[in-house]
Amino acid sequence: MNADSDLLDPNAQRFHPSRAPSKNPVLDPSVHSFLHGAVRSVSALELLIFLRGHPGRTWRADELVRELRSSATAVGNALTAFEAAGLVRVDAQEDFAYRPVAPELDRLVEKLQTLYREKRIAVINAIFSQPGDPLRDFADAFRLKKD
Repeated sequence: MNADSDLLDPNAQRFHPSRAPSKNPVLDPSVHSFLHGAVRSVSALELLIFLRGHPGRTWRADELVRELRSSATAVGNALTAFEAAGLVRVDAQEDFAYRPVAPELDRLVEKLQTLYREKRIAVINAIFSQPGDPLRDFADAFRLKKD
C-alpha cells in the first residue's frame, strides 16, 4: 500500500484526513493531507473552490471547462478525483454538484479555500511538492493534447 492509498478509507474509498502527516509548516496536518489526497493541481483546487461557491447547482463537465477556461482532461480528472474523495456527486445525466459526504470534508475545503486566499504561495508550493505517480507521469508524457 502506498502513501496515496493510505489517505483513502479502504472500505469506502473516501478521503481520510488523519492518515498523512503535514510536511508544510503553514498548513495544518489535516489540510495538508486533504490537499495531498484529493487535490492534485492548482486548477483542480480552483475547480473545487468554484464548485463550493455554487452550492446546490449542478454542472455539466463542458460547462465547467468553459467557466474555468480549462481543458476537458483537467476538469474530467479533477471531477473523477473529487467524486472518489466524496466531495462531488454525479447524477444520472452526468451532472456534477459539490456535495461532500461528510461535514468535515466541507470544513477542510473551507480551510483550504481560506488558506488559498490568504497564503496562496504556501498552498501552491504544497500542491507542487506532492509526490507524483511515476507510472501516470510517464504515461501522461505520451498523451496528445486535443486543445
